[in-house]
Amino acid sequence: MMKRLEKLKPVVAPMAFWLVVGIGCAEPSGGQRGAATTGGPAPTSARPSESTSRAQVPFRLIDNHIVVAVTVNGTTGLNMILDTGLGSPGVVLFDPEMAGRMNLKSTTRIQLGGGGTDTPSRYARVAAGGRISVAGVEFAGQSILILEESGVFAGSYADGIIGATLFGHVVEIDYERRVLNLSKTLPGDPPEHGHRFDLRFTAGIPVIAASVEVAPGRAVPVELLVDTGANAPLLLFGFSDERLRPAGPVVKGRERVLAEGLAGKMLGTLCRIPRLQLGPFVLSQVVTALPDEATMGGARQLGHQGMLGNEALQRFTVVFDYAASRMFLKPNGQYARRFEYNTAGLVMHGGKARYEVEDVLEGSPAEQQGVRAGDRIVAIMGRPIQAYCGDEISEIFARRDTTIEITIERQSEQLRKVLTLRRLI
Repeated sequence: MMKRLEKLKPVVAPMAFWLVVGIGCAEPSGGQRGAATTGGPAPTSARPSESTSRAQVPFRLIDNHIVVAVTVNGTTGLNMILDTGLGSPGVVLFDPEMAGRMNLKSTTRIQLGGGGTDTPSRYARVAAGGRISVAGVEFAGQSILILEESGVFAGSYADGIIGATLFGHVVEIDYERRVLNLSKTLPGDPPEHGHRFDLRFTAGIPVIAASVEVAPGRAVPVELLVDTGANAPLLLFGFSDERLRPAGPVVKGRERVLAEGLAGKMLGTLCRIPRLQLGPFVLSQVVTALPDEATMGGARQLGHQGMLGNEALQRFTVVFDYAASRMFLKPNGQYARRFEYNTAGLVMHGGKARYEVEDVLEGSPAEQQGVRAGDRIVAIMGRPIQAYCGDEISEIFARRDTTIEITIERQSEQLRKVLTLRRLI
């Protein structure tokens, strides 16, 4: 599902998938010690050699996730989501069979932290001493986490997640050109990179100060985790501050599923807020997820008021300089683009051959046509899902006042559903 290198089109994130990874701690014998959620400096990672300290890394933007090609222990062609929410060096692999193919020997079993909660808990095995390469930049001594069960990630367009390892570099994310620019240092405060934000770090995850209005004229200062693994524009934790509870209408799915995290499903509701202010920049009418505290898992222990996700960050060229505890934002051609939510009313997670429906919004076109959680979308307008790139699917489900046909699989049946798309929030 390759995306052409062109200007971003209006997109909405149909995939119910977000990643903030508070990795649990465990004894070598497997005894759990609890999630690592303490604050502190930026994460560190193995430094590359001088000869490979600069690189340009092309990426695909799929369902508002940054997907890069990564080599792990000599296995090439792995597609990884770039996730600032993974605050520890190393990678997470979704397919447990990869451990055998790579001859990985795990020494530890851990319980996964982060947003979402399921019963039973999800676990991963940890192998130390991994070798990771991205666009020729080599990283040694990395941890490799392998999920014990692939579960919801089976057949996904991504093979895993990479985070803090790359941020040992200065990382510029150029969303319009679909390129990551890696460099060893960034001297001074170059004005061409835009407005500077000071970062602090919690569990290795960057945090910035911002301001939100959940009702017109009522600004609330907030601290937001900056999470490129969250494909929503913004999440606000209303349970952290009563001023963050929405004054306007909210929408929800029948099962109230917002997204899927490593630790399980996150439940809650959706709204629009009038204003999100990031330094001098103002984003208006922002689609915002309001997760339930009970399903935030270990992420609720991080002590912040929300998360800034990738669908908002796409409106800027973003520079992360972890070593200097700073981030730069410079508006790009998408800065004024409107925020939309899935106009069919579907909460989905995507794969190489199908999208599975996690939930259906109440009163939505999809619900009115009898689409249910658990249905699998295998074609749109008669064209198989695998023939689309991720952004094309996102664009389709951002359209309004138009009709599309989807083909779903339900058990052994294939059903066609005609949906008239409209703004739901």
